[in-house]
Amino acid sequence: MKEISFSNLDTTLKDKVKEFNGHDIEYCYQCGTCTASCPVYEVDSKYNPRKIIRMLLLGMKDVLQEDFIWLCASCYACQERCPQGVLVPGLMRAIKNLAYSEGFVPPGVLEQYQKVKEDGVLYKASSYDNRKRKRLGLEEAEELSEEEVKKIFEG
Repeated sequence: MKEISFSNLDTTLKDKVKEFNGHDIEYCYQCGTCTASCPVYEVDSKYNPRKIIRMLLLGMKDVLQEDFIWLCASCYACQERCPQGVLVPGLMRAIKNLAYSEGFVPPGVLEQYQKVKEDGVLYKASSYDNRKRKRLGLEEAEELSEEEVKKIFEG
């Protein structure tokens, strides 16, 4: 992880995140339950929800440029266990939206976005996948038409 500077503080950062999320992160009292519950943290300790929230509360805008903010799996384990009811997955989405709006997006995330925009999915189901789905009693995975994908992205 690169060095994060205190010289680039933005005291309105938590308010900007609240605009995206609608939830006040100041309810977080840094107990660390979110991080202890996080399966991503178990694999990659750079992703630390408690630390990310702390950086936001301090106004450390550099956090928006960090690749680790994109690692949240949105599994909701943190939210289920938070004693203060902080909506951590929504907060992480808000941070990503804010980072995106300020031009801080890792190339891999942009590639995924482009893939979904072009194909409607990240991963196209193969004939093997559909045979497996059939054995499980599921319908075949359908592909979206180009018009359906455009409609989704146009809002």
